[in-house]
Amino acid sequence: MTTCSENRSASVHPSPERLARIENTGNAVLLFPSTLPRGLRGKPHRHGLGQLIFPKSGRYQVFAAGGVWTGSPRQAMWIPPGVEHGVQAMDDLFVHNVYVSTRHVGGLPTDCRVLEVTPLLQELLAHGLSLPASADHAEELQRILLVITDQIRHGGPAGVGHLPMAEGGRLHPLLVQLAEDPGDAGGLEHWAGRINVSPRTLARLFVQETGLTFREWRQRLRVMEAMSRLRSGQSVLQVAMDLGYDSQSAFAVMFRRIMGSSPSQWRAGAAPQGLRPPGRGGEAMGDGVLPSTGAPQGAGRRMG
Repeated sequence: MTTCSENRSASVHPSPERLARIENTGNAVLLFPSTLPRGLRGKPHRHGLGQLIFPKSGRYQVFAAGGVWTGSPRQAMWIPPGVEHGVQAMDDLFVHNVYVSTRHVGGLPTDCRVLEVTPLLQELLAHGLSLPASADHAEELQRILLVITDQIRHGGPAGVGHLPMAEGGRLHPLLVQLAEDPGDAGGLEHWAGRINVSPRTLARLFVQETGLTFREWRQRLRVMEAMSRLRSGQSVLQVAMDLGYDSQSAFAVMFRRIMGSSPSQWRAGAAPQGLRPPGRGGEAMGDGVLPSTGAPQGAGRRMG
């Protein structure tokens, strides 16, 4: 089995130029695409705009606000302004980022959350990035960006999306290791030995620092990973084997207990919609922006 931890290539900060462009945009909404190679892990950073991270292709983990979230196509991560966060690319990612000034756009979530991405939001993001950088399309782009913020505002949660990571606690380094390899088969005694504590002490730490038992925490991690993989098109059998289960049926029992439906039933209700391929060989064509002054009446503009 290939794990994310085995393929991690580097941890890097977002470029100063990119962060400066985000902070100094002067616009209420900025549509900004990016690509991340598999294994890259962005070092924690923060900025003054809220951010929606939607992978057009590939899967990711976001470490933020003392927890870890997973996502894939049909799952977008909302991060409020000022929250420190870092993204781990579990596959090659082509990401649609939406940066929003909550000073100019109200009613947006104030906590981190994974949102179910509707077909409408997918099409709005794809179409917004496809528009030519010309004044002829400025008003059209403005309308698209306003509807995108409505989609964020009213977006429904995407199942089990969050896992407590005991930020600052004794367990945090262990939880990071487990999160990087959801299929790890080591039990409580194995991991107690790894960190030189008794199994009883480790069991107590899990409840104290995460509110979950070791078994509950890892099952929740595996369900999050399974949701991400199923949405990306992997078979139930492949997901079960990759997550360390001896059989598809054993995995299905665990999944049904937590999600209330079998993996196949859940996937049928959350099947990914077709997405438009990125232009120019996978590279972004430009950024869409909504001005902060005069919105929603002001004219939108397109930046190359």
